Amino acid sequence: MDNPNEHEGIASPDDDRRKLIPEWSVAADDQIVILGAAFVALMFLLFGWNQWRGDDTDTPLDDIAATVASADGDQVAGPVIAAPAASAEVGDPEPIVDETASIDGLSADVNAAVSGFGDITGSADGDVALLEGFVGTADDSIDAETAALGVAGIETVDNRLVVLEPAVTTALTQNGVADAAVSMDGTVATVRGIVPDLDARDGALAAAAGVAGVTDVIDELTVEAPDYSPAVAAAVGGINGVTGSADGDTAILEGFVGTAAESEEAETAAAAVEGITSVDNRLVILEDSVLAALNGEGVTGGEVTMNGTEATVRGIVPSEDARAAALAAAAAVPGVTGVVDELEVVVPVENQINEILELDPIQFATNSATILDASFPTLDAAADLLSGATDSFEIQGYTDVQGGEEANLALSQARADAVLQYLADNGIDGTNITAVGYGETEQFGEGESPEALAANRRVRFERK
Repeated sequence: MDNPNEHEGIASPDDDRRKLIPEWSVAADDQIVILGAAFVALMFLLFGWNQWRGDDTDTPLDDIAATVASADGDQVAGPVIAAPAASAEVGDPEPIVDETASIDGLSADVNAAVSGFGDITGSADGDVALLEGFVGTADDSIDAETAALGVAGIETVDNRLVVLEPAVTTALTQNGVADAAVSMDGTVATVRGIVPDLDARDGALAAAAGVAGVTDVIDELTVEAPDYSPAVAAAVGGINGVTGSADGDTAILEGFVGTAAESEEAETAAAAVEGITSVDNRLVILEDSVLAALNGEGVTGGEVTMNGTEATVRGIVPSEDARAAALAAAAAVPGVTGVVDELEVVVPVENQINEILELDPIQFATNSATILDASFPTLDAAADLLSGATDSFEIQGYTDVQGGEEANLALSQARADAVLQYLADNGIDGTNITAVGYGETEQFGEGESPEALAANRRVRFERK
């Protein structure tokens, strides 16, 4: 049979035993509902209201405990916060390990350990050191790794460092540097090697500086002296007989030129080559050498005209033999490739007179300076030759060895004077003519035969 009080909200004796708060006249089930609603409302008031308003101020626990009350004014106990149970033994508390702070401190230690090896940053991930950045050499990379491993707490190293030395060396080689070498001081590169010119040097330095991680480049490259020889050779190529080359910035000219003007022309052309600062002119001027050769062969009034290395020679020679000798001497000058003969054979007056005297000697009376009549035609021919001459001459008298030396000397002088007097008597100005006796000092015929003795008794003419 149903309990009639249950439907009317009246508590039955069994229901009283299930009440949470026996003093309440409310049924047990209703008490549960009411208290649950009150608790929800309390929680809303304590926490939800502040959140809904945007107020994040914490509510003190003491205030929470004092707020809960029953509907009829009785205080309802709030949540009780129990104090922690006391330990049986009091000792040092366990340290609180801040793992984040520990990792950050390890990173700082790693970074400090490797800071002196280049542009490096060091950090830690647990017990792994991470190295990033740039170092100069492989040894620097190894040293940095070793330093990181020395940090307390680090077990392994993740080495991501970039070694700059090989990269800079490659950059130099690719830009034409021969014997490229690199010395690294941290991230500063000192570069060495040989480049062909200044443009190549600038390109190599720019390439080295462009390597990622390099902070500066010190230039110790050697610029190879350019070879100016082709340019110098081309500059003097139009001048016959000249070869041009260069030793560094000095032009060297060798070969033969006709004249001093051509030598100067070649030197000026070589000096104008870009990069040339001086000229070593070793050219032989043929004009001077050929003229010296002509003079050596007795050519009078010698002249030389050069057409490149071909010489045209002029002057007076006393005979055909003399001309042939002069031409041969000119052709023998080193560098001369040809000789044009414009020499003139002119027998000197004294030679012509001596040729006449050789054929028809002047005859004197025995042991006398008296000229025999038979020799007058010979002296007249000599006078004709001397009539137009302006040079100075010497009439020389000689005797054979018969007789005393002093007597022969006096006799030779008297005979020379007699010839001079005959010429003066026949209209020859004797101002530039002198007479000298040489006695027996020079013998023209060998032995004491009549022919030899006759050959030594003579008069000769020589140009002074």
